[in-house]
Amino acid sequence: MDLLVGAPLFMDRGSDGKLREVGQVYVYLGKGGFTFNNVIKLTGSEVYARYGSSICSLGDLNMDGYN
Repeated sequence: MDLLVGAPLFMDRGSDGKLREVGQVYVYLGKGGFTFNNVIKLTGSEVYARYGSSICSLGDLNMDGYN
């Protein structure tokens, strides 16, 4: 089982040191059962774009037979 978790209000520090609301998506690729590999973090690049606010099924991301 693979899992995506959206965090559209995630804040990150820009190069100027100020916090920016950019959003983030956490990707958990299943190893089988309910165990997962290390999380992959995808961070948005546009301020206030709410990256991660809309997530849909992508199918089997790591080709392990589970959608």
